[in-house]
Amino acid sequence: MLSRPRMAIDTKWDEVNTKLRRSAVGVMVAVSVVSMAAPAEAAPGWRITATPDRNAGLRGLAVTGPNSAWAAGYQSVNSEAVPVVRRWNGKTWQRMPLPASVKGAYLHSVSATSNTNVWISGSNGRRKQYWMRWNGKRWAVVTGELPEESWPHSPRLLAVGAGDVWSFGRAGAGPIGPDVRHYNGRRWRRVKAPGLIVRADAVSGKDVWATGWTPGERGPIPTVMRWNGTSWRKQAQPLGVRATGTVAGGVLALGSKNVWVAGADSTGRGLLLRWNGKTWSKRPAPIKGTLSELVDDGNGGLWMLAGRRLVHYKAGKWTTRAVPGRTGLQTEIGVLARVPKTTSIWAVGALVDKKSIDKSSVVLKYGK
Repeated sequence: MLSRPRMAIDTKWDEVNTKLRRSAVGVMVAVSVVSMAAPAEAAPGWRITATPDRNAGLRGLAVTGPNSAWAAGYQSVNSEAVPVVRRWNGKTWQRMPLPASVKGAYLHSVSATSNTNVWISGSNGRRKQYWMRWNGKRWAVVTGELPEESWPHSPRLLAVGAGDVWSFGRAGAGPIGPDVRHYNGRRWRRVKAPGLIVRADAVSGKDVWATGWTPGERGPIPTVMRWNGTSWRKQAQPLGVRATGTVAGGVLALGSKNVWVAGADSTGRGLLLRWNGKTWSKRPAPIKGTLSELVDDGNGGLWMLAGRRLVHYKAGKWTTRAVPGRTGLQTEIGVLARVPKTTSIWAVGALVDKKSIDKSSVVLKYGK
């Protein structure tokens, strides 16, 4: 079996219940156990549109238009990891040829602002990391090595512009050692941060919001952080709120006075927070578990994940739906992304069997 490195926090400090699972391309990882207030129905509008690769899963996704999307992950071939990048051209998910220098890489995060500014990160399951950029014609690859005793880790990316890209990683043996880097169009440089950044979204290059963990007397504290164009700062938030879950929460920055954070409260129940420029307000969810993968639905609402359930929120109303699967297989979604200027949502992940072994990569869509 291949190891499946993922960004994770030591659950020693986390009150969210967890379970361990092993996949065909995976080692044990922590996943939030989610129970719904009521049985979920099949999701109207959500459907599986493609299962492009056997024994594989797609972990990252970026959508730049109705006819343009990028997904990345990895495939198990003869017990070896094979990196996978697929590009949506409006008709099919075309598999992209990759440089020999990323052979054996586990690709994880994708961020793009256009088809000439696509960024993908990965790792070799040990200390080596990869940052790949597609400029519309070819790939450029930068590699780096984590310090000794670091966990295998792929950084998470946020592309704000061609000369404005963030990389959020974890380095060292401690539970929340941040490794934040910024690309200015010419070179990468390390940037200080108050803690480990798990998720991030940008209003602009000078207004970036993130969820993550900062040091506390009794262990890591879930925290909202903000980049003001000069430095990263902790953002004031309601006491006792878990801003992110064990593996991932969610943050959506629609404006400097309209920021949403998804996660779970101190009891482990799903929760949305909204920043209006002055204060945070709470919207408790009828869900036991961490909300993650927060995206705008394009119609005044939000889509999220809670384990293998899709969660929708709009104007105080919550609805939950089961993720579509296939006979004998369940769908594990890795990431959601909205098609810009539409109400359509793409999702990618893996079809898994009863043992949580990846049998095929999968692509889902909501709307047209």
